[in-house]
Amino acid sequence: MEALCLILLCCFLIQCYGSTHFHYLKKGEEVTLSCETCQWEADVNSDNIVDCGVIDSIYTTNSKCKAQRQDLCQEIKKNKSTSCEICVMRGFFACVNAESDSCFMHPFKPSSHHVESFIVAQAEPDIVSGPVMENSVLVSGGESINLTCDLKTKGYYPNNPFVVYWIKTGAHSSTCVYSFDYATDDFGFDAHCAIDKDLLLRRSHTSKPSLDDNNIHNLKISKATQSDRGQYLCVLQVNTYSYNQHAWAVITNTTVIVGNPDSHLIYVIGALVPVLLLLPVIIIIIIILLKRKSAETKVSQTTITQRYQNGEGVDDDDCSPYAVSQGEQEPAYSFIQLTNQKTDPVFSGDGELTSDPSADEAITRMNSIYETSGP
Repeated sequence: MEALCLILLCCFLIQCYGSTHFHYLKKGEEVTLSCETCQWEADVNSDNIVDCGVIDSIYTTNSKCKAQRQDLCQEIKKNKSTSCEICVMRGFFACVNAESDSCFMHPFKPSSHHVESFIVAQAEPDIVSGPVMENSVLVSGGESINLTCDLKTKGYYPNNPFVVYWIKTGAHSSTCVYSFDYATDDFGFDAHCAIDKDLLLRRSHTSKPSLDDNNIHNLKISKATQSDRGQYLCVLQVNTYSYNQHAWAVITNTTVIVGNPDSHLIYVIGALVPVLLLLPVIIIIIIILLKRKSAETKVSQTTITQRYQNGEGVDDDDCSPYAVSQGEQEPAYSFIQLTNQKTDPVFSGDGELTSDPSADEAITRMNSIYETSGP
């Protein structure tokens, strides 16, 4: 019920105050605009002053508006088949339901007699340094949206009057959420916008206007809702002083996506569930493999121990823990135990003690064997 009431309220506001459409064209392109009342107001050079009116293919002027430039209206191409359509290349246009005494036109602040408003911007990318910056911002509901816009004019334009807009574009309309205008040492904020009160309470900006350095116009929208999602353009409009024309350039094109506050949690849970389900299976497989490995090791060690206890050899000496490298075949050693043998003493004829020659020879032979065997 609340959603239905909101939709009806939006429709009522659109009918009362009109909707605004932003058309950004390349050089030489045209766009066809349609008006159900077949009555137009035109500001061809986009200086916020009405140049003329077009009613049933007839140009009209307001005598009260001395600054009107009906000659500029010659650029407007009327459709021959129907006067309710016009073909244009640049300017501000309003489809009106009645004539107005107002001499001014602000497309993002439409008057009560405006059914629809149109901004037709002819691109002039040479007025700024650098290409269009395109990016995306993804936030959950309730978080803050940060929009950045950093620009620097070049050539003859730095000292010219200019306006910076933050425009939220949609399929059916465009809205202004911020504006900064500079003209002859004077500047102001939001003079070109009719900002929703709720958004105004949630919006803050960091602005650094400069003629010699970069201009910074950053926005922060707190407590994001689904209504904040969409395309946001940071747009520069510069008065070129060339036949009082205005040049346009899109500085930043940002896509804002606002998700459900619980969407991140749902995503995390969805990613963890399969892992949690597989984790016990993985643990069981690891335990089984470890037990099998441990059992095989115990059986191998037991078998080897039993075989050596039984005096059996090992088939593969190289793999046996008891294998010893033989290297080259070495000679066998004789372990000789020399003992003191009790023999009868031999005396010489003169009574002196002498040794048995046969015993010396035996010892000598033993020693020779020991020496030839190596140390």
